[in-house]
Amino acid sequence: MSAIMNEIIINPEGMTPFFQVYSEKRVRFSWDKLDKNVVTDLVHTIFRDTQITMTVLIGCSYELSFVKEKTGIGKFFTITNWKEKFIDSEDREFQFVMAQIERIKMDEIINYCVKIKNGHPQAYITFNDETSLLYVSTDVMDIVSQDKSLITDLKKKYHGIVDVYWEA
Repeated sequence: MSAIMNEIIINPEGMTPFFQVYSEKRVRFSWDKLDKNVVTDLVHTIFRDTQITMTVLIGCSYELSFVKEKTGIGKFFTITNWKEKFIDSEDREFQFVMAQIERIKMDEIINYCVKIKNGHPQAYITFNDETSLLYVSTDVMDIVSQDKSLITDLKKKYHGIVDVYWEA
């Protein structure tokens, strides 16, 4: 498991990764201020040439039933192998089923992000390497990293478009 994932709890019912770390380890962007060029630069800056792992909610398990989440991720990502992880719901009535898929390509992440920005239905999804994590939702793109200088540099470079609403 990567070091950043030791700090973050991935749970569709819980806090998003952005709210699980201090300000110096996070930056948030609102989709209405991003375009494909900025998304491309952000993805290349945070992941460089590292192995990227995607974690995505694929369904819920209840007793002997499995309800599949319609993610559509197969349209965007090359999936050859995955591991499943089960996370208990808060009321312990069911379990979330999360898939971890390794060796995700940066261009696939960029294309997925652009589709989400343009209204494609989202999945509960994160991308991470050893030090950084990217969380994508219909409203925001969050970057969380153990590399505080990376976060500082991103906040300086994109000062005019960083979402500072939750910053102290």
